[in-house]
Amino acid sequence: IDGIVLMLGTNDCRSACAPDAQAIACRIGHFVQCAHQHSPKAKVLLIAPPPVLPCEDAVIGPTTQRAAALSQALPSQLFLLAQREGCLFLDAGRFIAVSPVDGVHLDGASHASLAEAVARVLCAQH
Repeated sequence: IDGIVLMLGTNDCRSACAPDAQAIACRIGHFVQCAHQHSPKAKVLLIAPPPVLPCEDAVIGPTTQRAAALSQALPSQLFLLAQREGCLFLDAGRFIAVSPVDGVHLDGASHASLAEAVARVLCAQH
């Protein structure tokens, strides 16, 4: 395995169990450590998901102002995690936004833009 890409945290922001962005990053750190342990030669790209939008009418359940605030604080915490763990880092919120339909998921254009951004980061490593 040459590379592992992780983009986690959106659902954590929506959870009532998430105390703050630092705690979410700590949880994600366990996945990063597992990736390093199981594939020590692989480059790990840690992606901070784009911020969620408050949305009351989403089919998946409401996304609160608190979740939106947590998701805005998450990139800086994930950047620090990436630095500590020797990972590549990408802040997806710089390239894409979530769909206003449900405030969480990406539309087709955002998926394509994210794929291009990920490819640029990964290709720059070779």
